[in-house]
Formats: sequence, C-alpha cells, structure tokens
Amino acid sequence: MARIWVAARAFLPLLCAVAAMLLPQTLFGAQTPSMENRNGCLVGVSCAAQSPAKSISEPPAPGAPLTLAIADSLADDRAMIEAILAMNPNVRVSPTKEDADYLIARYPDFPDILILIRNEELFGGNLDRPPLFDSSDEGIAKMYDLFATAGFPVGYRLPLVAGSISDASLADQLNLELGQIIMARRLLFLRGKSQQDVGYEIVRDDCRGVEPSKICVPSQTLLIHNKSSLPQYVAIGHVDPHNMSFYLSQNLPKQFSLNPGESRTFPYVEDGQYTVIISANEPIDLDIVEISKRTAPDLPRAWNISVIQPPIGTATYGGGGGVVISLFAAPWQAQLYSTDSGTPASLRANATLGKVAWAQYEKRHRCGGSVIGLDDNKRYIVLTAAHCVAGEPFAGPVLRQNALKFRRVRLGTLDLTKGGTTYAIDSIVVHKGYVAGGHDNDIAILRIRPDSSTLSQNAKSVRPIAVATSQPTATTRVKWYGWGFMEATEGIVTRITSNNVVQRNPSQLHEGRMQLIDQKTCSKRGGYGKVTDFMLCAVTPLKSRVEVFTCQGDSGGPIVATQNGKTMQVGIVSWAVGCGAKGKPSVSVNVARYQSWIKEAKTKFVSGKSVEYSK
Repeated sequence: MARIWVAARAFLPLLCAVAAMLLPQTLFGAQTPSMENRNGCLVGVSCAAQSPAKSISEPPAPGAPLTLAIADSLADDRAMIEAILAMNPNVRVSPTKEDADYLIARYPDFPDILILIRNEELFGGNLDRPPLFDSSDEGIAKMYDLFATAGFPVGYRLPLVAGSISDASLADQLNLELGQIIMARRLLFLRGKSQQDVGYEIVRDDCRGVEPSKICVPSQTLLIHNKSSLPQYVAIGHVDPHNMSFYLSQNLPKQFSLNPGESRTFPYVEDGQYTVIISANEPIDLDIVEISKRTAPDLPRAWNISVIQPPIGTATYGGGGGVVISLFAAPWQAQLYSTDSGTPASLRANATLGKVAWAQYEKRHRCGGSVIGLDDNKRYIVLTAAHCVAGEPFAGPVLRQNALKFRRVRLGTLDLTKGGTTYAIDSIVVHKGYVAGGHDNDIAILRIRPDSSTLSQNAKSVRPIAVATSQPTATTRVKWYGWGFMEATEGIVTRITSNNVVQRNPSQLHEGRMQLIDQKTCSKRGGYGKVTDFMLCAVTPLKSRVEVFTCQGDSGGPIVATQNGKTMQVGIVSWAVGCGAKGKPSVSVNVARYQSWIKEAKTKFVSGKSVEYSK
C-alpha cells in the first residue's frame, strides 16, 4: 500500500472536486486484493470446516527426492513428460497422486500450458486440514475459480506455471522450475537454525518516544555481524514459500565481505518471505542457489546458512488477480517504455503528488502490448493501443513521428526492473480513424528491431499470441495482463486512489480475470456514453468478492480468452471512467472487428515512419 503523503493531501480537495473523466489507461490495470478474511481460511468457505492452516508444510530432508504425479488429462503426453523428468536425478515419478509432492497437470484456461500443484492443495498434505479440491480436471478448474473469485490466505497457493507442451524448450523450463523447488526445500529445511560465524539481529524502531505531533513510520533493520576471527563473505537472499523459489535481495550487493567484528545493517521487511543469510570464508558461488542449470546442486559444506523465519501469522492475500509467475503464462507480453523519463514536466507532475521518489521503471513505463507475429525478415510485430503511440504528446501527423524516438519496446520479461530484450520501433501503423483524446479505433501495430541500445536476455521465451477471429459473447470470461496501478480511483489523477493514497506501479506483471458484458449495458453505466460494437466491456466476475479492473499503465496490453480450446487475444486495454471505482467497467478494443485491418496494416510498414491506414 502506498504511503499517504502530506504534500498530496493539500491537493485532495481539488482532486475530489474534479468530475470523473473518461481516461485512456496510458501508464494503465489493476486489481484490489481481498482483505476480507484474515482468519487463515478461504473466503466463501466456512471456517468451521477448516482446521487452522500452518504457513508451510514441514520440508523433507535435503537429500529426499521431489516426487511428482502426472494428471489423467496428460495421458497422451505422459511418455514425453516422464522422459523429461528422468533427466533430473532429484525427481521421481510417483505411482499415486496422494503420495506425490506435486501434481503436474494442464492449466484449465490454456490446455497447452503445464502447471505444478502442491499436494496440500489437493489432499491436505501435512497442513492438518481437510482438502478442498481433488485432482480431476473439474477439481483443478474449481480451484482456479475459487482463487479468482474469493481470495486466499497463506497456505493455499496458486499453482506454478511450468512451461508449454508445444514449446521446444519445455525440458529446460520444467527442470528449471523443479530445480527452484528443490533448492527452496533444502533451504527451508534449515529455517530457524543459526550459523556460528555470522550472527544476525532484527532491530525494531517502533516509534516509542516520538512526539505525537511528529510523523513516524515504524521500521526494522537486519543487522549482520561477523563473530569469527576470519573475514567472511556474505550474501542475502529470500525463499518465497508461495512460489517455492530462491532469489537474491534486490538493491543490495550480490555479496559483500565483513572483517572480524564488523557489522552491516539493511532494511528488513516482514513480507512473509524467509530471509536467507549465506556466509563462507571464500567468495560464494551464487549460481548454485540461483539455479541456472537443470538440476539443483548440493549446498557446499563450507557454507554457513541461517534462515530467518517470518513471524507467525504473517499472511499474503490475493484474489481476482495476482503476479504472473512464469513467462510461459504470457510469452507474448510486451512493454512500451519512454526513453525520456525525466522531463521538467514529468518532474513537476511528480512534485504535485507529494514529491514521491518514483522508481526509474515507473518513470519510464508507458503501456503494454502483445507480440502477434513476425514479418518476412523475422522482425516482431506488436499490437497496442493507438493512444500509446499517437495520443499526447504524439498527436498529429508531425508529432506522431517522435514516437519512434521516444518509445521503445521490451520483450521477454515479467519484471520492469530487469531482464528481457529491448528493441527500437522501426515503424508504426495507426488506424486512420483514431483521433487523439478519443476512444474510437484505438489500435496500432508496431514493427520492432534490435539496435545499438538493445539488451538481450530471455529472448527465446517470446512467443506470439493468435488474434481472435470471432467476437466473444457477453459473459465470456477473459484475462488481462499489465503493469498498471492496483487500487481503485475515481478522478482524473489515477495516482490518487479512492482512499486518498498515492499509489505506485508494480514492477511485476499482473493478471486478472474479468467477465464481458454487452455494449448496450455498458453504455448505460454512468459517464460511458456510447460504447460501440468495436469495443468490449469487462467487469468483475459475478460472485467475486474482490474488484478486478484495468488501470493506468495497462493500456495497450492484451485481453485474452479461450476460443475453440486455444488462447486468443480478444481485446486491447483502452479506456475507462476512473479505475474500477464503484464497479465501473474496463473498456478494450474489440480485436475481432479489426482482424482484416490488422492483416492489411502489416503490409503498410515504412521504416522510420509512423503512418495511418484505414481499410
């Protein structure tokens, strides 16, 4: 939750007095996490029927293999999956589902995507509670529906996305995910234990003694001290008990040294993650724990490891949306970002919002997009909203050319702070019927190319998404993907939430489930006016206990649905009245109505130019 800044409060009366406007979701999609049930049981399910859940089951001994069962729905692909699992010496195939650590199954919405479901979600496992689901296709679909509409506390987790059956790199991706799980289990086995050479202490500043008139935000510091007589190399990381993965702390040195008796302090946040402190007399090979190979190597005996357990009762809630945890869940996702993020105008705008120190990725992020194919020279073609490349400050035929200079595209990462491959925009085709500031024909395609500024990582994970050929019906369940704001807003300044809080863009890609409504119903909602057949309206699904919506930062990103068993892009995030406040719909471009335009526009690219085209 973003902090309420004193400087921003001075502007709130003015902001609240401004009528809600039709907002293109340019910087733009979000969901509001459910916080309705904090009792350790699922929202919508009787707490009396559930035993108290522990935060995580007891991990096995470090040498114990990871056991997997294969779902019945994968019978046709079982031989291939068993062959892949046989590559990993730390993995065994279980003859029964009940005795397995994980079940490997199909993602209900995307049948070619593989997921890994923990035993506890299906059978109760070691968590001393009755199971809520079963291992059938219907049971797995029920699990996803419950997560999407009710929210869930720590102890129940969304399945991990492990790769695509149709992708040639499935073996590497699946074994990489299994390696992460194995390493996380080995580290969690050490939780609560303390090493001898390097000690730690959590120092809490609880604001006692601060004058009531002063503003004080409680803080915690992790102090690490070298107790040995030799220099020590130290690395700090975290185990995510939900995704079962290890990652190094961001914004800290990958490793540092401490002389005998020396101490260092770092910010400490109780976010439900296990903090891991690794020390050794020699430099630490971090590739071992970061799992860059198919198999998880053993932890060196020369390492001293402490695992700090988060406080009992720490819980993470979610619902109606959440972090995308694998590139295979959205391999088509693109980001449009600015090459000029520190203009005087943007700095002044930030100052009016409480002088918040926006992270660089927040200053740069503008829109989403989706890869829809390649041209004859193997250059990616990206679908996005016209207002992302032809709205302000690129309105008009002359200024529109500046988008090629001041916008770039990143593919192949879920994190705005790192990774992926960056591209220059070679050419843009904008629908001729688009007018800057309007909502009609809000569609454009880009052709991108590598250049001297290109950074290349994870390029192999990029895969186009198919464009819908038929219009989805009202009530169709859809999913959005984006890096937009995550709290409801009503006014023209979407950084100020309905609760008068300054909010931030997430660094991680998020997804959320919504449900379409017909255009006539959408038009009757306050402030929407005429919603045409060339648009789609989406709202929070029926019976959902959380609000789900797109918001600033999601613009241009994909809205997807399953059609004839295939994942198809049916919409492009375009506009809304505020962001999700009071159930306001999110409006997207109806991609199926532009199928022929997209096909012809791909032939209209001119290198170095932004051009218009109308079929």
